[in-house]
Amino acid sequence: MEVSLESIQELAPDQSSLSAAKKLLKKQKWPSVGQSEAHKTIWGMCQGSGSKPYYTMADLSNLGYKCTCPSRKFPCKHVLALLWQYSEQLHDFQEQELPQWVLDWHGRRRKTSSSQASTSTSSKGTDSSTNKNIDKIIDADDASIESTAPEINEKSEAQKRKRAESLKAKTDALISAGLEELQQWMEDQLRSGISQFLKDSHSRCRNISARLIDSKASNLGVTLDELPAKILEYPIEEQPSIVVREFGRLVLLCNAWFTDNNDLDARRAIASAEKKDQLLSANTNANTDTNAVSGIWQTIGEQSYTRRDGLITQTTWLLNINSSEPQFAKLVDHFPAASGRKMIGAGFKSCVHGDIVFYPSRVNLRGVLQNYEIIPKPSESLWPATSQRLPTQFLTLQSQIPWLDNIPFILADGRIAVTKEGEYWWQSNNLEEHYLLTNNTISSVLLGCEIERAFILWDGSRALLLSAVAKQWGAMPC
Repeated sequence: MEVSLESIQELAPDQSSLSAAKKLLKKQKWPSVGQSEAHKTIWGMCQGSGSKPYYTMADLSNLGYKCTCPSRKFPCKHVLALLWQYSEQLHDFQEQELPQWVLDWHGRRRKTSSSQASTSTSSKGTDSSTNKNIDKIIDADDASIESTAPEINEKSEAQKRKRAESLKAKTDALISAGLEELQQWMEDQLRSGISQFLKDSHSRCRNISARLIDSKASNLGVTLDELPAKILEYPIEEQPSIVVREFGRLVLLCNAWFTDNNDLDARRAIASAEKKDQLLSANTNANTDTNAVSGIWQTIGEQSYTRRDGLITQTTWLLNINSSEPQFAKLVDHFPAASGRKMIGAGFKSCVHGDIVFYPSRVNLRGVLQNYEIIPKPSESLWPATSQRLPTQFLTLQSQIPWLDNIPFILADGRIAVTKEGEYWWQSNNLEEHYLLTNNTISSVLLGCEIERAFILWDGSRALLLSAVAKQWGAMPC
């Protein structure tokens, strides 16, 4: 059983609840925690300001939850803290039998005969006063139960859909309000001048980022929070034009949302991506491989950076070496820095035979690896080069998703040179193409030698070189 920090963030009613939950991430606050793998349930007693602790529990199969605190926020800070602790400190949750108060909650939620039998058995030998105390601890009010709790009859299913539609409508209204504020914010920045914005970009972006996260536009909030660092990667004379470019992408993204807030690409960039288990389950239930591509996938590039919120984002780029035209897959994972590096790929040049299930999109890039096995690397063969020229390919993909930051591309037959100023350039052998590389350093063994293939990420003006195949040395990460 796993719970990602992203899913906890999505579950939180607002940013203040997350901040309050963070203050509860102390072992002394939780005198007792436990889990049951069979029931996919975790629980804990959280010591509040009173003499008696709050009884908190969560069902990990669908993130249902319950807490005995009087908070009017659902979920409350205690539930969020319990899930957060489980995500980061799994070893603290020892496998145990379900306590009576958790078992009773399961019986009320699931109403299955097995749960009722377990409750009946556990209740034998218990006096009426104890049962009354348990009833006080476990509130049967359905308002505090997660709206996705499984129902067993048509009426309940209809109510469940109605609640989901109502929740989505409220979320969409919050996001729309946040985007309207973002549009006004961009107008204010342009009105006061780009030079003024560049002088104070960190605090300005941090403020609007917090507003967007409170409005449930969490992914877009992170994008705004990271924008100043992105701008500073460029020379100072280019930064004003980069601001205009990035604001233009934000405008297009906002327009896409207001045109159709059910557009999956726009929703993913603004709010959140589908969970991996939801994606894989949807692909399985559909009984089709429309979104799944089988092949031999080779790791051709890896990236890792620490976000301002403390999470590490790790990206692994795969290439389907069975395809005549480059077919890429982008695997993305987020995890706390304290938990150490997570291996979502098998390492550079390694190969796996399996399926990539792509997120529904107009451009298949991000996906999840499924039903795979690591295999020996096939005999040395060149990566397929992209038939289109780089600017054409970039414009083609941007016409489908205008707010794309960059695109993957494989260059063929060229050399890498460095200028006196320390800038790296890629130049084609026919001297018709020249691309500035943003890499801070590139191995000296690649400089000047014949490059048969180069894997880059292109943002429209510059390229980040992730790996290259040198005629003398073979494939090398950069």
